[in-house]
Amino acid sequence: MANVSIRIERNMTAEVQKIKENHLERAKLIHSFVDALDLDVKKWGVTDAERPQEWTGLIIAFGSAGVFSAAVTAFKVWLNRRKISDVKITVKEGKRETQISLRNTTEKNIKSIIRSLRLKINCLYK
Repeated sequence: MANVSIRIERNMTAEVQKIKENHLERAKLIHSFVDALDLDVKKWGVTDAERPQEWTGLIIAFGSAGVFSAAVTAFKVWLNRRKISDVKITVKEGKRETQISLRNTTEKNIKSIIRSLRLKINCLYK
């Protein structure tokens, strides 16, 4: 299994009440996502912290490229619905690291990203 680092940023706002709401909404989305895909989370970061944080970093063991593809699709839906502001995904292969950001990413670009990362992720499972 490949451990993939994911950084998820909450929507930014100056309203104090909205900051807490956005933080809690992001945590709820992350837990639903992990449960739905039955993911093995190695590190939760500040997902469930009492004090709102701008971003949280997760380390997840993806069992297949299909699960990774589903994850990227879910993140894109969250971005489109403005539930979060950005997702950064990092895949490490030995000393080499590939990082992508899904902010302002088109559907066409996402398909290309998935195709290129799937090749890299498939290599990790051999």
